[in-house]
Amino acid sequence: MRSWLALAFFCLSHAVYAECDREWVPGNSLDLSGSWKYAQAGEASSPELDDSGWKRTSVPGLWGKNPALANYRGELWMRCHVTLNGEKPENVALNLGLVEDMDEAYFNGNLVGRTGSFARNTVDIETERLYALPAALWREGDNVIAVRIRGSSTESGIHDQVRIENEQLAARRNFLKNVPAIVCSVLYILTSGFFLLFYVFFRHRYEHMFFALFSAFLGFYHLIRTNLRLDIFTSFEFSYQVELALLFCLPGLFINYLIYLLKLKRPPIVWALMGFSLILVIGALLSGAGKWPIKQAWQILILANLAGLAASMIVILWIVGKNYKERREELRYIVYGFLVLTPAVLHDMLVTLKVYEAPRATVYAFLLFLGFISLQLSDSILDLYRNMKHQENDLKLLEKKKTTSILNVSSEFKAISEQFEAGVKELRAGKDPESSQLTGASLHLEKFVHDSRLLHMLEEGEYSIRRIRFNLRKLCEDTVQEALSVTGQSKKRLQMEFPDAEILADPDLLSTALYHLIENGLLYTKGRVEAVGEMQGGMVHFAVRDEGPGLNPEMQKQVFLKFERAVDENSDIPGSGIGLAIVSLIAERLGGKVSLEGGGFFSTYRFQFPLSWEGGA
Repeated sequence: MRSWLALAFFCLSHAVYAECDREWVPGNSLDLSGSWKYAQAGEASSPELDDSGWKRTSVPGLWGKNPALANYRGELWMRCHVTLNGEKPENVALNLGLVEDMDEAYFNGNLVGRTGSFARNTVDIETERLYALPAALWREGDNVIAVRIRGSSTESGIHDQVRIENEQLAARRNFLKNVPAIVCSVLYILTSGFFLLFYVFFRHRYEHMFFALFSAFLGFYHLIRTNLRLDIFTSFEFSYQVELALLFCLPGLFINYLIYLLKLKRPPIVWALMGFSLILVIGALLSGAGKWPIKQAWQILILANLAGLAASMIVILWIVGKNYKERREELRYIVYGFLVLTPAVLHDMLVTLKVYEAPRATVYAFLLFLGFISLQLSDSILDLYRNMKHQENDLKLLEKKKTTSILNVSSEFKAISEQFEAGVKELRAGKDPESSQLTGASLHLEKFVHDSRLLHMLEEGEYSIRRIRFNLRKLCEDTVQEALSVTGQSKKRLQMEFPDAEILADPDLLSTALYHLIENGLLYTKGRVEAVGEMQGGMVHFAVRDEGPGLNPEMQKQVFLKFERAVDENSDIPGSGIGLAIVSLIAERLGGKVSLEGGGFFSTYRFQFPLSWEGGA
């Protein structure tokens, strides 16, 4: 503790100086880079101060590159002499560029500008220094520039070339140098708003929200890094804390975007990285609570973030690589973006680590990266829109099917009602009740109720298959008679051949399937109907052939669907549209199959199932 106090006292009570000699020609700019002098004293802004014995150093130059200053921490004065011959210059400024950590600039003993605060120990390590040199302060002959710097690391000192030049031109150049970054930042923020709007409408698509936050944080981060920083914030320290907090959030936001895009579960490493980022964010927000030198805390946070960023990139590549084969369409644009972004990120990491000095590149590379991601999300949005249209069309088809089903059921009940009405008339005319249409109407209603209940049980998986021994020919003949009674058709239209064999099966399912195949042939054709059954290779085969006009290939696929009928809505042929659908469900339940062969003048329905199957009661 005593050594730290001694160092602080030494830093606050000593100073170092430098010197340069240049001749100013009005109307031109003057490059002051080169050899300056330094020495120690408490106050060195006066032009009358004798600085002939000061040591020399280079400008631009960092303390860490000067052996005499490598371990120096504290205040440093730097002086330069400029000779004026001629008129006093108008509208000129001293352009110091970037200086760390804080500075005050004097011209002929007059304070012309400061960045940071020596009194409050507040730093500014990002703002380029441009201080006006009013004409009234110039003197004929010798003019003295004195710069007071307080530094806390080897990076302290003047980073850029020092010049005296036209103030307006220098200010414009400094601003234009930041224009590309400002434009990119604004585009990032606008992109964020675009996808945030989609998240408002589609709340379940969290990838839109995380991408919007990622783009917004990225935009504000780069915007703060421009010369608009102090137009947004009144304090550099607070602006830098916000800048770091935004930077530390970016990897976690992008990883969450990927996870929600691919609908993955967060692995433990992702939770660990998110926790690490949260610690860094808290550290950045609390870093301003300490006293100068605060830059060391920022440097520690930045180095920790570089390690976290490297780990995050590895995790992102792992997630993409693991899912790319199956999710190529959702990831290909992200891969393209990473191919563009990765070299820029590595470049900026090396610049941050002071491996070499160069302009940062990620602000521009991210523009292409976000462009690729935007293409990816735009495709997702278009897919979502197409899915919504498909769902809308499906709903319309469903409504149409509901209407069709009501129409079909109404048609069936109308046919039953007409049968009952005809039967009553026959009774009034004195016809035998057993031979009247009342018998067919009663059987028709019974079959319709039975079919409706069976359809529900088969669809819900509630039907338990029975295994009962019965005579196949007897069952088939009884079923044919039911079909003739319900349809009111003559037995002369039907030609049948069934084997006389005892089998073990579910008689109700077999009778229902055969009934609907025969009923379908009798109702929808005018010619003969052939019904043939046979047993072969442990299978029961039925074929029902009619002499109708046949069905087109598209209708052959749909005829086994519920409520689909091979007639138009104005047809007078009764039917509920569930008969062949029940046949298809029965075949599936028995482990068999049903098919349709159609020609120009016939249709053949084939139904088969094994005599032994797994399942049932």
